[in-house]
Amino acid sequence: MFTDRSNPGGAYVSCLLGLSGIAALVFCLIRIYRADGAVGASQTLTAALAAVYGFAGLILGIVMFAKRDSLPFFPALGIVLNSILIVLIAGLVAWGFLG
Repeated sequence: MFTDRSNPGGAYVSCLLGLSGIAALVFCLIRIYRADGAVGASQTLTAALAAVYGFAGLILGIVMFAKRDSLPFFPALGIVLNSILIVLIAGLVAWGFLG
């Protein structure tokens, strides 16, 4: 309102990638829980795609956060969401190896 800075489109995309990746991972975990722990190819592919979303969104969020002429809220939110997604996936992979 009182500034000439704006949110670039990449900031919104970073947030959407983080949200969609977390939603896909939660959906995948619900399906695995309902199947009594049986992991199928579709759940594995969904988790792998969520990991790709997480890394792409994290890189995009960092690039948009580094821009000087943009507002920092949505890039920072994208960085946080995608970092949470990557940590969740890394935890699931570690749990799979240890369990």
